[in-house]
Amino acid sequence: MEKNRNASLEHQISAIRVVRDVDIERLLMELRLVRSCFSEEQLWKPMLQVFEETLPNLSIVKEEGNGKFDVK
Repeated sequence: MEKNRNASLEHQISAIRVVRDVDIERLLMELRLVRSCFSEEQLWKPMLQVFEETLPNLSIVKEEGNGKFDVK
């Protein structure tokens, strides 16, 4: 009984790791895609400055309390 339970837990752990690894690869791919949309000069500037220069209608607001930015 204990052996089956351990095997089941190992299977679940392996599945979670696979999902995690796929999510990491997807995020890396998306970051590469976003990065490819900017020039080398823009990549060295602060992102907020690049957004203000290239997207004048974009609104970026820092949320109170958590310090996160909301993009509209």
